[in-house]
Amino acid sequence: RRRRGDTMKHQYNHINNCRAYLYDEFQKQKLVELAQSATTALELGSWCGGSASVQLLANPSLVLYCVDVFNGDIMDDPEYTQTEFIDNMTRLNINDRVRQIIGNYEDPAIAAQIPDQSMDYIYIDGDHSAASVIKSTMMYIPKLKKDGQILYDDYHTNWQGVIDAIAYMIDQQVILPGQKIGNNAYLTKPCNYSQVSDVVRRKRIKK
Repeated sequence: RRRRGDTMKHQYNHINNCRAYLYDEFQKQKLVELAQSATTALELGSWCGGSASVQLLANPSLVLYCVDVFNGDIMDDPEYTQTEFIDNMTRLNINDRVRQIIGNYEDPAIAAQIPDQSMDYIYIDGDHSAASVIKSTMMYIPKLKKDGQILYDDYHTNWQGVIDAIAYMIDQQVILPGQKIGNNAYLTKPCNYSQVSDVVRRKRIKK
């Protein structure tokens, strides 16, 4: 996963013995709730598989698409994490339900590998710049089923880009006003797709 605009030094912990970044229990519980009521979901930014493991262990029927470049984090030394991700998924016996896509999720060729109207929810935890959050939201809204939800990671003043992007997209009627989850996440739904298409057509959102 790639991050820009971060002001807080990252601290590691472990989730299901997978390296992960610290986030609060409310966010973890919301991921569990989303996973339990889903059949197919999408995660943008998977790193070593901590959040993926939370979702997949919560629902033995869930299929999770995980998109990442698997080359570490811009705030830390670059590292190859694909092997660690696969090892973690295999150790937890959930690898058969992972659909791993290696690449930059802002690449249209990567997005094209994910079927439209197929995802119950999307968990966005990648580049935290406002431009990237807006672009990835616009690119992947068509992947959601009707009434699908979006959970944004790091909705916190330490990552102002996420806050700014969400506020802008609410103002532009791309997403609906949602709910802050704990101290570090934001849950919302897209506006209806005809509205989103109209926004793109009038270039009110710069993709």
